[in-house]
Amino acid sequence: GTFEVRLKDNLPGYLRPQGGAESERLFRVRAKEVIVCVGPWTERFGDHVIDGPNRKLKPSKGVHLILPWEKLPIERCLVMYAGDGRIIFAIPRKDLGQGAEKVIIGTTDSAAAHEDLENLHAHRSDVAYLFKVLQAYFPERKLSPRDVVMTYAGVRPLLDSGEHSEAKTSREHEVWKNSAGVVFMAGGKYTTFRKISQEIADFAFPNSKTDEPESKAVLSEPADYEKRLSGKPVWGRFTEEWIKWKITHHCACTLEDVVFRRVPLWMEGKSLSNDLLEEVALICASEFGWSNDERLFQLGSAKEALGKNLVF
Repeated sequence: GTFEVRLKDNLPGYLRPQGGAESERLFRVRAKEVIVCVGPWTERFGDHVIDGPNRKLKPSKGVHLILPWEKLPIERCLVMYAGDGRIIFAIPRKDLGQGAEKVIIGTTDSAAAHEDLENLHAHRSDVAYLFKVLQAYFPERKLSPRDVVMTYAGVRPLLDSGEHSEAKTSREHEVWKNSAGVVFMAGGKYTTFRKISQEIADFAFPNSKTDEPESKAVLSEPADYEKRLSGKPVWGRFTEEWIKWKITHHCACTLEDVVFRRVPLWMEGKSLSNDLLEEVALICASEFGWSNDERLFQLGSAKEALGKNLVF
C-alpha cells in the first residue's frame, strides 16, 4: 500500500539545503510490508496507522548514574538490593582505558507513561533512590550525588501484561501483525537485538530466504581492533583512528552521534573538558568536511545534549 509519513527535517546544517531552516516534509512511501519498531513510541505511532497497534504498552523508565572509578574502586560487577527488593548493579568500566575508568550504577524501574520521551533525564528522586542503596552498601565511601559525573535514562517498551508494577512486568518481546497487515514489535531487551531482528524478518517475510550466517556473524574481528587502537590517544583507550573508524563504519552524521552513540565520551559528563570536545570536533570536521561555522554549530548541539543529562 501507499503510506504518508511526515518527518521533521532536523538534519545537521551541512546536510540541509543551502540556507534551509528546520522544517517538516511529507513523504509518500509505497511498500509491500511495513514493520514498526519504534520502542516506547509504539502506541503513539500506532495511533496513526490504520487499525492501530492492537497492543498496550506499560513503559518503564530506567535511570543510571556514572561515577569516577576512584570514588568506588570495585573490580567486579556487584549485585545490590534496594529496600523494595529491586536488584541494583554496580558495574566497573575499567575497559574504557586509563584515566577514563568509571562505575555505572543502576537501574530504576518506574512508570514512564506520562514522560516526555524526547527529553528524558534523571530526576532527583531517581538519584536519591540509587544513592540510598549505595550508601547502605558502602557507608565508608561517603558517596553523595556530588560525585555523579553523568546520568542517563531510557524507557523500556514493555508490553502491558496486567501486572501492577513495572518491575514485575514481563521483559519478553512480541512480534505481531494488526488487522491491516502492519507488523509491530515491542518488549524485549536491547541485549538480544540481533535475535529479535532475525525473528521479525522471518515473521514479516516467511517465504523469503533467510540469511542466518550474516545475522550471526561476528561484528568485529581482532584486526579491526588493532587498527582502531593505533594512532594518537584521545581519551582512555580511544584513539583518533578509533573515532575515524566509527565515523566511517557506523554511519555517524553529527558530533552528537560520535560523542553519545559511537564512542562513550559522554560518560565524562561534567568532567568532559572543552579541549577534548574541541579535539573530537576537529577530527569530525576533517572527516565530514565541515566548515568552521558547521563545526561550531555541532559543538553547540553536543554541549546542549550533554547539559540535559546533567540536570537532576
